[in-house]
Amino acid sequence: MEEGKDQDLTLMLAAAAEGDIVARDQFVEATYQYLHHLASRILGSEAPSPTLQPTVLVNEALLRLFSGRPLQAESRKHFLNIAAQQMRRVLIDRARAHHSHKRKGAVIALEDAPQVSLERSAELVALDDALNLLAELDSNAADVVEKKYFGGYTDEETAAILNTNVGRVRRDWTYARAWLHDYMTKA
Repeated sequence: MEEGKDQDLTLMLAAAAEGDIVARDQFVEATYQYLHHLASRILGSEAPSPTLQPTVLVNEALLRLFSGRPLQAESRKHFLNIAAQQMRRVLIDRARAHHSHKRKGAVIALEDAPQVSLERSAELVALDDALNLLAELDSNAADVVEKKYFGGYTDEETAAILNTNVGRVRRDWTYARAWLHDYMTKA
């Protein structure tokens, strides 16, 4: 996206955070297609669920983002990062509701392209629990997993979001995948 348009979106976002409903609607309209694409990447290539389509995921995330306290995003990139985190929370909440009891021993492969659905909700809940534990041990590695797996970001995009270098992202990704696999197979 060109820099001028990015600055316009940042100004719209700032106005939306101050309660400007027109700016909020313009910002959502300007970023909706990207968010829908991101939701499609997050949901992966599994057979679509009648209740969990990319549009539903985006809409639930946007409702959560723009209801309640004002959204504090500094830029379009920061907003997209927050939106990806919110989509993860929507998926986790749905998965926890779908499987109200904790299941141990579930294993999910951390591939570059995430595939998440309610049919795999037990694995998703187990991954979220493991990721929360990893965050206590190594928050950088957990951030990389969240951006790459749940956000669908590339190594380069993840490095830019986290203000680090690509080599660090790749090391954290390798470490996190190994740690999560080890933890989840022993659970």
